[in-house]
Order: sequence, then structure tokens, then C-alpha cells
Amino acid sequence: MAYMKNRTVALVLAMSFFGASSGFAVAQTDPSKFPLSKAIPDDVFIAVSAKANPERKFLDDYWAEVIKAFVDSGVMTDVWDMVTDTVPDDKLDEVEDTMDRFSGLCEKIEWSEMFDREFVYCGRFNPANAPDGFHEGMFIGRSNKEKSSANYSALKKMLAELVKFVNEQAGQSVVNLDETKGEGQSVAKLVFGAAPNFGISVAQMDDVIFLSFGGPDLLKDGMSLLKGGGDKKGITSSPRFKQAFDQLPPAEDSMVFFDVEGMMSTFRTMLAAFGADMHGGPPRNGGGHGAREHAHDEDGEHGEDGESHADGEDEGESDAHDHGHDEVNPMQIVSQLMHDISIIDYVAESEWTDGHRVFTDSVTVLKTSAKSSPIYDVVTSGKPTANFEKFIPKEAVSFSVSSGVDLTKAYQYAIDFVTKVTDEKRMNEQLTRLLTFVNQQMGESALIISKVKVNDKVEFKQISHPMMAMMPGVSPPVIGCADGQLLLGSSVKTIKTCLMTASGKHDNITKNKRWQEESLMPTGSVLRVSFTDESNMGQELQAAIGGMSMGLGMMGMFMGGDVPPEAKRVISAIGPILAKLGPVAGRLDFFKSNAAYESFDGKKWTAHAVQNYKKQSERPARMEETDTEAESSDSSNGSGESDADSE
Repeated sequence: MAYMKNRTVALVLAMSFFGASSGFAVAQTDPSKFPLSKAIPDDVFIAVSAKANPERKFLDDYWAEVIKAFVDSGVMTDVWDMVTDTVPDDKLDEVEDTMDRFSGLCEKIEWSEMFDREFVYCGRFNPANAPDGFHEGMFIGRSNKEKSSANYSALKKMLAELVKFVNEQAGQSVVNLDETKGEGQSVAKLVFGAAPNFGISVAQMDDVIFLSFGGPDLLKDGMSLLKGGGDKKGITSSPRFKQAFDQLPPAEDSMVFFDVEGMMSTFRTMLAAFGADMHGGPPRNGGGHGAREHAHDEDGEHGEDGESHADGEDEGESDAHDHGHDEVNPMQIVSQLMHDISIIDYVAESEWTDGHRVFTDSVTVLKTSAKSSPIYDVVTSGKPTANFEKFIPKEAVSFSVSSGVDLTKAYQYAIDFVTKVTDEKRMNEQLTRLLTFVNQQMGESALIISKVKVNDKVEFKQISHPMMAMMPGVSPPVIGCADGQLLLGSSVKTIKTCLMTASGKHDNITKNKRWQEESLMPTGSVLRVSFTDESNMGQELQAAIGGMSMGLGMMGMFMGGDVPPEAKRVISAIGPILAKLGPVAGRLDFFKSNAAYESFDGKKWTAHAVQNYKKQSERPARMEETDTEAESSDSSNGSGESDADSE
């Protein structure tokens, strides 16, 4: 656990959990508000739908600043120069000509306009096109008919140039571009002769653009569904999809459906088939290369084929014994592991925007057979916490309370941790033995261990080292047990403040005004609660990039003669390139904070999150801003905020 005023602070409370519902009212997402989702077949394992929302214009403007800063930085030119420095002189003209050919064509494609009004991505496995077109992916975008026609033409020219280039390099025709037109649609497909089931296609239908890769069938199904025909059913009409989004608030910005079991069943079938091939027997479970080995009932639950593989596993074991008791089938072990970890049915997510806050809710639903897996108890054991705020002082800037170690928070903030212990005296004894052992191994560089009082009754151990004296602003950490917890803090003051908070003698985080305004207050018991201050993200990234650039520059100066000249050139070039990215990172000053909490009811995890962004008036002023721009921003609504900033 750690607490530092005006600095990033994180707290991980490792406690066991069993489950509690979130208790919020929901209404069904209306798929008709995402018209392109109609083109997604019901057999995909991933489906993402998003659409333009006027409420998010401020965010589009913010990111436009970042992109412009990146383009203006000249980084891409520097990277290209670094690449061409490694090209032999006799090949340089050819490489630069090729770059000019494709960059000119790429600039004519309006990538941002292609998905201006609506965006879809979906993917699936299609055994009919195995092996080279086994996976199929498709992007769909809607803008307007004029822009779609222009983008289709530009994309087709790009594919044509790619075909010409590949065939020139190969000295023969290895790839072709075929175009078909009719019924208000155009399709251009790049086809590889050696892999007839694999291709890259671009298609246009009125104001819609399709980009697909892998097998050809997903594009056909998508275009047919969008026109209201075809043999496939759409995913938005499937019972599981409806059931998933009935559990979530209505999606306004985007919705995501990830059929985890659909994906995992494909992998299990493949592994069973490979295992059988290794031993000359038939695939387990009746095998074959079926994309799915399970069926879904009308209520969204799985049928028996998707729930149990006991019979197939017995067959696999029998096959292995037929080939000798000493023979081990590694694919059988992998297959069993894959079966054990297949406990999730699906994940669904909805997103919407309110002012300068973007909310995301999600559900992760377990399979009905999940409890039969040995991994179930690993991820769903114990009880949740009902008083997450117990150890978190009011002054905390960031924190994370979790039923398990939150690795993301650990990585980002190098957080300390708190673990539930049952015997404080025994834990203190074990801690003393551990520190003694560490010092014995360190020899002359041993740590300095001293006892410190954190309150009238409790002593902790303070850990120091002579090297710490050379690090200004760093205080010795302390570790010990109190209130049934193993506590590790950045200082004595940290521990004292948190223990006072736990005893009710100091206000906890729920009294923090900023947390009240920007966080999400959990309802009932929860598995995880977090709040992260991101108001200085741009400055922190800029400082980190500056440090890396300086470090690489010093590295280049002191590299010995045993370092290859090519490596020296690359290292010397990367430093100045990183330095140019500093101002770009500085543009990421519009993040404010994010907050989240998660609960579990025994059948599903439910998560709620919010990303807070700054209003334009809350962002730091920039040197390049003109006085006119600043005056316009200050006076647009007579209160120091523009109309767009008012909430």
C-alpha cells in the first residue's frame, strides 16, 4: 500500500471473493442505431460496431491535434532516412521510387473519412477455406456515396500497384486483381495463385466500403446480409447477442461482442485433429475441422457438445495406450489444458458518452459447465470486499483495491501491496526470517533493518540501504502486519495515515471531492475498485521520452569499438527521433482520470468504467496559441468556457 500527497499513489488490497451483483438498471441496446451491424453474420467470434456521436467531437478534435503534431514532427522522414541509410547505393533509387509510388497512392485514400459515420469489424474461422483462408476478417465503413466511390477507386489503384510490384519482383505472375460489378456493388479482389482461398478485397455498395482479408466468404455474407438477403443469419438477431446486451446499459458509441467459446471450440477441434494425426487415429469427439463443436439453445445456454469432452478425452487416452504405455501425446496434454481453461461463454461491452465522460460497461459470462473445470475455483474463490475505502486516505490521488494483484496497476505505478493474513505474529516471524536470509545473501551490501513505531501498539520494520542516501526525495519503505493485513508502504507516514484511515480517525477516499465527481461509486460488495489520476499524463510521457532520448544519446557516445557500426548508427539516430516525439506526447494533456469497479455474482463478472477528459479550458495554455485564439476560448460563453465545454 502506498500513499503520497500530490503524487501517484496506488493501493492493492488482495482479498478473496465469492460474488455480489452490481444492482443497476439496464435497458436493451437498439441494434438499429448501428445499421452496419446488420452485415455481421451470427457465426463470427468477434463483432465490433461503432458510430459517430456528436457528443464526442471534442475528443476527435483532441486526437486531431496529436496526429497533426506527429505529422509535423518530421519523425516519419527521420525513420525513412534511417532505413535508407542501410540500403546499398545501387538499390537506393529503386527503393525510393517504390516508396514514391505507394505513398502517392496512399495519400489519395481518405482513411479517416472511410469510417466517418459508422464502423464495423468482425472475424471468424471458416474451415471450408482451410488452410490458407481459414481465418476471415472484415472492416466495414460508412461515409457518403461520393467519398465511398472515391475511396474505392483509390484503394483499387493501390491494390493494382501492389500486384504490379509483386509480379515485377517475382519475375512472373503470382498475384492477380479481379474486379466484378453488378447490382449496385463493385468488388476488387487481390488473389494469390499459390493460395486461392486467401485474398485481400475491397468492395463498395452505395455509401459503404468493405475491406476484407483471408477467405472470401465473410465478405459475401456481409454484403448479402446488408442487402437483406443470403442464407446466413445476422448476429444482432441471435438469442445470445440479445441476452448479452439485455444485461448492459444501451450502447450509444460502440458495442462489442466476443464469443469466447466460439473461438475456443475451434482451437479445441483443431488440437484434437492434430493429436489424432500424430497417432494415426481419428480425431477425438468425432473430429473433423468443424468451426464449432457446440450448439446454443434458444435461451443462450450451450448444448452438451460444447460443454463436455470427457468421451473424446477417453478416446484420446485409448489411442495413446494403443501406441505403447511409454508414449506421450503432447497434443493430448495441450488439448486437456485448452478444455480446462475454456470456462467463459462470451464477453459483451457497451459504451456511451455524457459530456466529457466516456462510460464503458461490460459482462463476462461463464459457461454453465464452468464449475466442472479445475480452473474455476482459481478465478472465483473467496469473498468480495464491502469496504474498499477502509485503508485509502482522503488525500490519495490514485488507488486500486483488488481481490487479486492488479498487474496493470503494478506495472504503471510500481505499487505496493496489501495481503490478508490470518496470524500477524506468525507472519511477522516469517518476515523477520526472510529479511535475515536476504541480508545473509547480500553480504557487505546488506540492508539496514530497523524497528519503527507506526502507532502506540504496532512496530514495523524499516528497510534502508546506503545507496538511498544518494537518492533525494526517496524515503525508506516499511513493512509489517497490522489490522490483519500485511502492509508495505513507501514511508512511515504512509502507513500511519492509512492505519488511521482504517480506524476511522482520518477521512477516507469517499470524502474526496474530486473522487466524488469523477469516480464511480460501487454498489454492494466488489472485487475491484480503482481510480487513477491522469491529469499530468502528457507531461509525464514527455519527461519519460526526454530521459530515454538523453540516455540513448549518452549510450551512443560511450559505445565501444566492439559494437557493429550499423548498430551504432541506429542507436545514434533513435535518440533524436525520440526527442521529436516529446512535443507529440505533450499533446496528450486532455486525459483527466479514469475509474472502475467490478463485481461477480457466481455466473458472470460485471464491470463499470469511466474515462474522464479535460474541458478545453482545463488544458494548459500553449506557447504557439495566439492571443486571438485564447480570447475566443475565454469569451465564447461569457464564463471562461466555450459552449462545447459547458456541461
